[in-house]
Amino acid sequence: MTGEESTREAYWRELERQYDESPVHRLLGMGLRVPAAGEALVSLRARPEVGNRNGSVAGGVLGTMVDSAVCQAVRTVVAADLRTWTLEMKINYLRRAEVGTELTARGRVEYVGRSTAVGIGRVTGPDGELLAVGVVTVSLRSGARP
Repeated sequence: MTGEESTREAYWRELERQYDESPVHRLLGMGLRVPAAGEALVSLRARPEVGNRNGSVAGGVLGTMVDSAVCQAVRTVVAADLRTWTLEMKINYLRRAEVGTELTARGRVEYVGRSTAVGIGRVTGPDGELLAVGVVTVSLRSGARP
């Protein structure tokens, strides 16, 4: 492993470590793993608190997973001092996600430009069945993170 690869992977481990410093990630119980450049996995054990009265996971929770997975994937391929936030998101809900299951959102970067990036997020259930898919546009701006 080269010095550059080692530095990059150390940054990814730091992203994973800092992930639950975000209040919404901590509240929902989401975890992050970065397996490769341009890719991020967000996991969530769907507790009853994230469900609706029908026993399904609330759509907004799945949307949050897609959004977070894509934004974190973008962070793996841009400079560490760039700030990222979502400009736009489109999500399709394909199947019901059940409370009590383990959900995973895989975010992948499709495009990175000077001021925006675009990625696709896919939420799957414990059997790998596709539950939701979304496209997220992320703003890229210089400036230290708070």
